[in-house]
Amino acid sequence: LTAEVPFRSSQLTYLLSDALAGNSRTVMLATVSAEHPQETLSTLRFATNVKKLRTRPVRNVGATKDLVKQLQIYINQTITVFSRPNKMGVPNFVV
Repeated sequence: LTAEVPFRSSQLTYLLSDALAGNSRTVMLATVSAEHPQETLSTLRFATNVKKLRTRPVRNVGATKDLVKQLQIYINQTITVFSRPNKMGVPNFVV
């Protein structure tokens, strides 16, 4: 976790840790049932605690541009390697 979650640690909070404390916007949908009142109360408590969390997502523009540039270089290198003729003089890869 990058930030401390202000409610108990559980498997569910662990699974949702990136969404709850990460650089993202998160929507919580709580499903309740009159047939299962204990589970409904637990779900509503959890949803209430999640509702209290505040994150400030920041657009990762710089990292995205750098990643795209690195991937373009990698693709060009790969095309260069595979477009070289093999032992029989035939290109390994046709663009």
